[in-house]
Order: sequence, then C-alpha cells, then structure tokens
Amino acid sequence: MLIGIVSDTHRNKGLHTEVLNAFSEAGVDRVYHLGDDYADSELEIEYGFDVVRIPGLYCPEYKNREIEKVAYDTVQGIRMVMSHDLQDIPESDLRCHDIILHGHTHKMEIRVENGRIYMNPGHLKNTVDKGRAATYGMIDVDMGVINTKIFEVSGKAALEVSFKKEDTGLYKI
Repeated sequence: MLIGIVSDTHRNKGLHTEVLNAFSEAGVDRVYHLGDDYADSELEIEYGFDVVRIPGLYCPEYKNREIEKVAYDTVQGIRMVMSHDLQDIPESDLRCHDIILHGHTHKMEIRVENGRIYMNPGHLKNTVDKGRAATYGMIDVDMGVINTKIFEVSGKAALEVSFKKEDTGLYKI
C-alpha cells in the first residue's frame, strides 16, 4: 500500500495541488494530512483520496474536542500513529506503534529510535520556509518491508530509507 504524507500546507493550494498530482501519478492509495491547515485536507477529498487528517496547532479544529488530535492506522500489520505536534502523542502510543508521523517543525526527517520510525514530511507552506525547501513524504508498505521517502516538490528524492519489520522492531535494510 502506498501512502502519501503532507503537513503544514498553510493554505498554499498551488504547492498542495502539485503534490496531490504527484500522488495521483504515483498511485497513492491513502493520504495522511498532518495539519496546519485542517481545512486544506478538503483538497485530498476532492481528488478522491482516502484521507486520514488531523488538525494543526493553529487550526480552529485543534481546540474542537470532537476532532481528535491524534490518529491511528494499521497497514499490513504496521501500526502507525500521527499528530501534528509530536508532543500530542501519548508516551504509551510512542512505545507500541511502528511508525510515528508528525509535522509542525517544517523540517523533513526520517529516523529510527528504539526500533520505530519517526517521520516528518516537512512542509508545503512556501517553496522555501525557515530556510527549508518544500517537501512531502511517501511510505510504501509491502509484506513487512517499509520504504520511506521524502521528496522535494520538483519530485527529486531528498531522503530515502528502507526498513524491515522484525519481532523486535523495525530495522534499516
């Protein structure tokens, strides 16, 4: 299953549309929108994507108790938890999920800590924000192998790491 990941779109419909077109071309099955702005995720719905979305800190929906700040998904046995701000994810969820997704910092990242993947797709606020180029992510889950990638909006791969799920956690391959 191929998952597209965006965060910190901040009402930039131009960059957001470019990325959703890339997702369509790549055959993305589901999109995770990690907030700021929550309303921006309506664009994924218009494109017909299956969407998991959460609000960012600066969205009015973040204060709405009926809208969850943390979302969960399981794909082929790989357990994922996501939030705009990593601090919103309870410690117990950090310990029992394979992949932890977050945004907020506008800084792309893929790292392994205690056998878990931490991934931040970066931002789509502007072509450059806080000295960082606009980026987005994809995760391909296939029979226990997880390929994580972060791309610049141009489509150039900026970061790529592959993992294998073992009984004791995820390991780089």
